[in-house]
Amino acid sequence: MYAQDPIVKLHLSQHYSDDDGDFMPDDILKRYPTLSNEALYVVDCKYAQLEVLTNNFKQITGIDTNHKNEILPLLEHASRNDDNMLYEYSHKLLSACFGIDSSNKFVQDDINSCIYKTHDDRIILKSAGLLSRDSSEQIRYTVGKLTDVTGLVDYTKFNYKFTGPNSKKTFALFNDLSDLEYILSKRELQILVLIGKGMLSKEIANNLFISFHTVQTHRKNIHKKLETSTSMGAYNKAKDMGLFFNN
Repeated sequence: MYAQDPIVKLHLSQHYSDDDGDFMPDDILKRYPTLSNEALYVVDCKYAQLEVLTNNFKQITGIDTNHKNEILPLLEHASRNDDNMLYEYSHKLLSACFGIDSSNKFVQDDINSCIYKTHDDRIILKSAGLLSRDSSEQIRYTVGKLTDVTGLVDYTKFNYKFTGPNSKKTFALFNDLSDLEYILSKRELQILVLIGKGMLSKEIANNLFISFHTVQTHRKNIHKKLETSTSMGAYNKAKDMGLFFNN
């Protein structure tokens, strides 16, 4: 049914090694403990297969886990308003992950997250990351956690973020950007860091030995570049984009 789907084809088209490798569910459950509102799963990238690790998976997602070798149900329980965005997000993210250059490999600390609404109006936070690679360095297994945060967050729309040492690279690949390093200048990043510390423009000017007017000009440029209306909004967006790593 799903064999020709672009997401499934992305998984199956990689040059995996003959060594299948393996994972130990008990070890994963110890490494990624869950609460009652969280479900844990592993995706076998070589076979596009979903492996459910917690008994509450269907309770949280509404997904029938009897469908082995099918990963698309992970996307199909989103609401009508969010299903296309969740699918497009997943497809773009997979394209970025599988297409990353060998000199900048994702590591286990690189986490991608998104939040969406289900058909029955529950709010799900989906987080996933690398579990292991095969001997040819292809991404072999990924681990994911679905957290039911209904009533815990003020949900407005589908959203996503990347964290970890390669988050800047992930964001660039995800958005087809080749010049992410230059979205903000070094000075603009310095100003944003100080904004994140709660400093006002006059304090920032004194700290950086520049004029108040220069700080204000930088703030306007930052808002324009990041398409935000507030300085804290710009700070949070830059943080989600990974612009502060290695700065």
